[in-house]
Amino acid sequence: GQEWHLCLGQYIYFTQTTNSGQGALTIASPGPVNQYHEYSAMTQVGTGATYVSPSGITVNGNYAYIADGLSGLTIMNISTPANPTIVGNFSGAGYQAGTTGGAHDVVLSGNSIFMADGISSYAYLANGNKGIQVINVTNPAAPSWAGSANTSGAAVSIDVDENYIYAAVQSSAQALEIFYVDNVSNISIVANYAGNYQAGAMAYDLVKDDWRLVVAF
Repeated sequence: GQEWHLCLGQYIYFTQTTNSGQGALTIASPGPVNQYHEYSAMTQVGTGATYVSPSGITVNGNYAYIADGLSGLTIMNISTPANPTIVGNFSGAGYQAGTTGGAHDVVLSGNSIFMADGISSYAYLANGNKGIQVINVTNPAAPSWAGSANTSGAAVSIDVDENYIYAAVQSSAQALEIFYVDNVSNISIVANYAGNYQAGAMAYDLVKDDWRLVVAF
């Protein structure tokens, strides 16, 4: 299966999908760092099932916010690391049964969640692309839709910096799209970048710091 992880404070948070398709959030305690700047050992603290196929994850306080494939946004209470449990879900960010894709990545800004909500790169599913979804998570038990923006292809990775959203997009025309957030109900595209890559390559991740943005193909 596939695995994503996030290191924060004293714990590492893993989202995993087994070969049978079961999703899970696992919380582990890291051991010492070796000479290669890798954790030499980890101890599992707890695990809890998600709905489908989790990938991106962000953590704030007692909650983990998970891009959970076709199930959209899943919110888990992690206040007891030995027993993470689902407290809320917004499935409107996913797709109807029978299609492929779903929520790929998620970041938190204030009380709003910005989700990279992509689909398969197959052309016949392009019209089903939900692009970027904005979910209000003021009440983790009852997340609600707040806004959205269309992307030119499957949005697979996302970052937010003040009033701007940066999305890695799987499109034959674009690799990166930048949006301005006037408010969550008024999001407009302001720039895009096609990239310099071989034909057929697709963007699949992005990383941003204070003055650089790197898109991985």
